[in-house]
Amino acid sequence: MKQTHFKWISTGAAACCVALLLAGCGDGNAPTRETIQKPDKTITVVEPDQSTDTKVAVSQIAQIDRTRGISFITEEQLVIVKRNENEQKIAVEGEMMFPNNLYLHNLATKQEEALNEQPAHQGFAKPSPDGKYLFYKLNNEESAHGYIMDLETRESVELGNDVIDTTTGMWMDDTHVLFMTIEGKVIKAGADGTLETIYDSEQRIFTAMPGEGGIYYVVNEVLYFLPDGSKQAEKLATDVVWVIPSPERKQLALVKRTSNTTRTLMITDAKGNEPIELGSATQVFGTSWSPDGKKLAYSLTSEGTGGDNGVFVADAISGDTVPIKLDVQYLSDDLSWSPSGKKIVAATYSQEQNDFITFVITLK
Repeated sequence: MKQTHFKWISTGAAACCVALLLAGCGDGNAPTRETIQKPDKTITVVEPDQSTDTKVAVSQIAQIDRTRGISFITEEQLVIVKRNENEQKIAVEGEMMFPNNLYLHNLATKQEEALNEQPAHQGFAKPSPDGKYLFYKLNNEESAHGYIMDLETRESVELGNDVIDTTTGMWMDDTHVLFMTIEGKVIKAGADGTLETIYDSEQRIFTAMPGEGGIYYVVNEVLYFLPDGSKQAEKLATDVVWVIPSPERKQLALVKRTSNTTRTLMITDAKGNEPIELGSATQVFGTSWSPDGKKLAYSLTSEGTGGDNGVFVADAISGDTVPIKLDVQYLSDDLSWSPSGKKIVAATYSQEQNDFITFVITLK
């Protein structure tokens, strides 16, 4: 099971989305919410119950129609994906459609500008920690090729000819990204286009992420850590679906398979020990650390009864969680934080609008 599944939608079916049933979290200490309707947005004010000491609270949620927000560049600039009707149509699954290109959307002025117009599907879009570069992908059905764009010059470099996974990749520092190829290579790529193969496996690598002094990877639900310069990996844990290190590489957001139909999200130390369980569900989706590593945003989807459902933000130290009430049925991409850690962007596909809707969640 992949953490996310990124696939362009050409009709009203949200084929790329993981089902997200936003029921209550079932916690007796759930915060009280007041929803305010306005012509162009919905604002939800969350008042935490006085009996909880959680450090996470929501002040408002703004809605942007017909927009698929992916990530923040600044507090007021979002990278979004939208159809580029200035380009020629391209063939996608037997249909002709305008390509989806990356744009900058200004939250204050509502103005948008294309980052690099071209007759190809662009997606993923992960900014470097310093906001100077953008790691993105050109997608063709279920495969992709990676690129890094200099956001000042808008010039891009291609990251080799290898076909890579459409849904994975993480910045190692301000100028290097780590990603996997379909053939099983783990590659470190620089903003100047230089490539280095960190690990080459004959087996299918499900997850590869940068850690402190090495990389984490998952093969056959076993989590390994490979130190820099070593060929001998350390086995850390079993029944692991995927893992995401915190920005400081001191903690892991780790998902384990706890039954045939249940996945459990937990926060552990860098070795996969001392777990704090956050929730269990059929699927865990969209997980994202805040820039300071103090919070974790994620969504849970459960089929039937007994599991958790919804979008949550957790305190990474205490494990205290707050449910986020969004008027959505599906999320389309990973949750993403603004540089300050005060905002989160989430996108969903709307059957009613036959288009995407973006929510910008502001924390107190």
